[in-house]
Amino acid sequence: MSTKLKQMSALLAVDLVNLPEHFVVIFRRGGKYALARGAVDCLVIETSSNLDLEGGDLQLSPSDEASLQARGWHAPNPPWVLGWFRKLPWPLSGAAALSASEMLIDVIEMFPAPSDEPLEVVAFDLRNNEPLDLESMHRIRAACQDG
Repeated sequence: MSTKLKQMSALLAVDLVNLPEHFVVIFRRGGKYALARGAVDCLVIETSSNLDLEGGDLQLSPSDEASLQARGWHAPNPPWVLGWFRKLPWPLSGAAALSASEMLIDVIEMFPAPSDEPLEVVAFDLRNNEPLDLESMHRIRAACQDG
């Protein structure tokens, strides 16, 4: 994990602990994504899998998948979850939130190089698309643009 993004993990962890139910934070670049979603009984984090990645150059290798599994991600569970995922029960402890944020930042660093495509970071209510403005979103976006 890069130093700049590692510094963001604690800030993201605070936002994850307080993520309201039905809200989602999505990080996207180069056809890959990572997200955190507040559910009734848990926080769900998710990242791209070969079920949703188009194009051979984006596909995860068996080594990539083994690496995700070794880092605590669970294999996709269609039709409910098409990406690699992890569920963390509420209330989320500080240690669990930090672990989730580090897992998300770890996969964000594995996204394709930025070239001309900046990291897209959005957060909103899934029920009505009401935006959620999180400090961690701004800082992670800036760190990825500077990187």
